Amino acid sequence: MPHTLLKTLLSILLGVALLPGYASEDAYYDQIARAHHYFYNAEDYVRAAEAYDKAFALQKGRNQDYHRAAVCRARTGNIAGALSFLASAVEAGWRDWEETEDEEAFAVLHKEPEWVRLSEILKERHRTHQAGLNRALIEKLAAIREDDQKLRLQLRDLTRKYGHQSEEVRAAWAKIGEKDKKNLALIEAILAEHGYPGWSMVGNQRMTAFLVIQHAAPEIRVKYLPMLKKAAAEGEMPNRSLALVIDRMHMEKGEKQIYGSQVTRDKDGNTVVHPIEDEAGVHRRRAEMDLLPLDKYLKYLKIDYPPLIRE
Repeated sequence: MPHTLLKTLLSILLGVALLPGYASEDAYYDQIARAHHYFYNAEDYVRAAEAYDKAFALQKGRNQDYHRAAVCRARTGNIAGALSFLASAVEAGWRDWEETEDEEAFAVLHKEPEWVRLSEILKERHRTHQAGLNRALIEKLAAIREDDQKLRLQLRDLTRKYGHQSEEVRAAWAKIGEKDKKNLALIEAILAEHGYPGWSMVGNQRMTAFLVIQHAAPEIRVKYLPMLKKAAAEGEMPNRSLALVIDRMHMEKGEKQIYGSQVTRDKDGNTVVHPIEDEAGVHRRRAEMDLLPLDKYLKYLKIDYPPLIRE
C-alpha cells in the first residue's frame, strides 16, 4: 500500500490528524526532493543546500543526503559547510571512500586538516570492506552480469535499425530469454548458499543478483521480494533498485506504479510512462528511495514530463 494511503487510513482509524512522525518524514522528503531538483535539474547548488538545511532541521539525515549536501557546499565555495556536512555523512555511516575521493567538488577541501581526518576514516572503512569481500563470488557475478547485459546493450541499435517489431529484434529477445534462464539458475544457487550477495560480500557486484531477478518471470520477483527488501534495509543493495522491482510488480498486476520507474509502449508504439499512484506525491517517494527527479529520469528516455517541483 502506498505510504500516503497508509497514513491517511491510519488517521481515519485513529480519529486523529496525521501522526507527527509521519508528517515530519513527509516534510523531510519534500525538502530532499526539492534539493534533488535544484541539484540535478537546475544545478543551483545554493538553493539545493538551502533545501538540505531545511530537511536536516526537521530530522536527522541519511548519509547520502549529507554527502550530497557537502558537494553543494563545496561547489559554492563554502569549505566549512562542506566539511561539516561531510563529517555528518561519515558519522551517519557513509562508507564510499572512492566516490568521495573522486568527487571533483571536494578538491578545494584536500588541504584542510578535517578533510585529512575524514579521508583517513573512509580509507580505513574501505580497507576493512575490501578485506572481507568474497573474490571468487565477485568473479562469478561479474561474468553473469556481462552475460545479462551484453545483448541488452545492443537492442537499442537493433531497434533503431530494424524497428521494434522486426525479426532481428525478436531474435535478439529470444536469445536474451535463453541467457536469462541460465543466469537465473546460477543466481538462485548463489542465493541459496549465500543469501543476497550485497555490498558487504561482493562490493560493486551487489547489483547483479537484482538485475537477474528483475529480468526473470514475475513469480521470481514475488519469491525474492522479502530478501530484496531485507537487503535494501540493511544497505546491501540500493533502495532505488528495490523501487524498480516494486514498480515492475505493480505494473505486472495491472496496477499503478509507486515510484514512476517503469515505462511501456502505447498502441502507436510510443514509449510512455506507466500510470503512477498519487502522482502528485511521486517526487517525495522517489527522494525517499534516492531516485533521480522523475522529469530528469524520463529526459534520459526522451519522454517529456513536467517538473513536479515548482519554483
